[in-house]
Amino acid sequence: MDILTMMEKVGDLLEKVLVKISFVLFFAATLFAAEQVIARNVWESTFVWAEEVIVIMLLYSLFFLSAIATKNNSHIKLDMLIAHLTGKIKKVIDLLVYFLEMVTCAFLLVIYIMYLAKVYKSGSILMSGLPFPMWVAQASLGIAFAGIVYFSLLRICQLIYGGREGKE
Repeated sequence: MDILTMMEKVGDLLEKVLVKISFVLFFAATLFAAEQVIARNVWESTFVWAEEVIVIMLLYSLFFLSAIATKNNSHIKLDMLIAHLTGKIKKVIDLLVYFLEMVTCAFLLVIYIMYLAKVYKSGSILMSGLPFPMWVAQASLGIAFAGIVYFSLLRICQLIYGGREGKE
């Protein structure tokens, strides 16, 4: 098995896992939100920590799905100027776009890891009644950057070596 096929299989597995986790997190956040509304209106009392948990779940879900959007090339983009291009010119521009996307997210990932390391060292916890480490709550963006870097690299390899997505 060549490296590109292995990368595609890892990408497919990663996509399935991230989609399932995102669905569970989004569904759980919806249940917590419904519980908050019911508890507030019926018992006039809510869990202090529930709103932070809802926000964290929604952020993780959103950022996991942003990596999947990169894999499937389904994120929002403005390509009116290059939509009519074909052949080698389109391939070169696509390579450039994926390369810039990968380098930008790799840079942001490094900066974000440095930031998370500082948050981890500080020992910060969420301010609600739930003693949850702040770095865990904020790690979702770093995970998204890592996923975008991987899937951008995968798309570059597919374009260069003619993998599944490169045969457009």
